[in-house]
Amino acid sequence: MDTKEIRNTIHNGAAEIDKSVDAVASALSDRLHTLGKQHDELQEAMRGLGQRTLANARDFGERAAEQAHKRPMAIFGIAFLSGAVAALALSRPWK
Repeated sequence: MDTKEIRNTIHNGAAEIDKSVDAVASALSDRLHTLGKQHDELQEAMRGLGQRTLANARDFGERAAEQAHKRPMAIFGIAFLSGAVAALALSRPWK
């Protein structure tokens, strides 16, 4: 093999490597773009879920306050019972 053939072989190999690197870079760029879209969609879905959860929590709080005004003794009984159950659960040793 003479010098010219070696240079051509090296040049052809470098060109193939360059094409492969470009193809990988293009594939990574496409995948990154796809992941960015999926991230944005997921973020929007999570934002919607958070807003619905907050609305449900506010609704639950309003209903609980309404029931507390209507039936204060029932609320006292529920609080007493909850405290008694918690005290029993916490006073037992863990095995």
